[in-house]
Amino acid sequence: MSEPKKFTEQPIATAKKFYGYLLFLLLVSGAIFFYVTNYRYDRQKEAEVKREKEQAQQRQHENDSLHSDPVWLAEAHKRKADSSSKVEHTHQIWGIAAKCQCSYEDAERVFNGEIWVGMNYKMLVVERGDPDRIHESDYGNGKEYQACWDGYPASCFYCGPDGVVKSYN
Repeated sequence: MSEPKKFTEQPIATAKKFYGYLLFLLLVSGAIFFYVTNYRYDRQKEAEVKREKEQAQQRQHENDSLHSDPVWLAEAHKRKADSSSKVEHTHQIWGIAAKCQCSYEDAERVFNGEIWVGMNYKMLVVERGDPDRIHESDYGNGKEYQACWDGYPASCFYCGPDGVVKSYN
């Protein structure tokens, strides 16, 4: 009679080795997947931040070039002094209204150089250019801003976080 086969640990050791390699491959592939997706996400974020910076710089450049150009400023004062054409005057006011996102009446007041409580910060920038100084404060009621222009009788304007002028001096 033949002897029964003895139980050996050979198949168990082979199975352990196989599952060990399988686990190692899963961990390595998971790490590679995580690295690739995280790298792609970082690249997308970088591209988005770069695009936002470029747009902000372009807006700032447009604003700076508009208000720092001496020719434009001289022409603006001349246009304020005499508006020979009613159509040109209307187009200018509608342009201000679009920039300030305000009504035609408020844009006309900005065009005429008026200031008032309730106007917004954008109107001041269109009327006077960028401020010489901006101060931020928070005394417990939320952030408030003080924007100052040198060389004007009413030189400092106090705005809330919404940009609406609360007072000036």
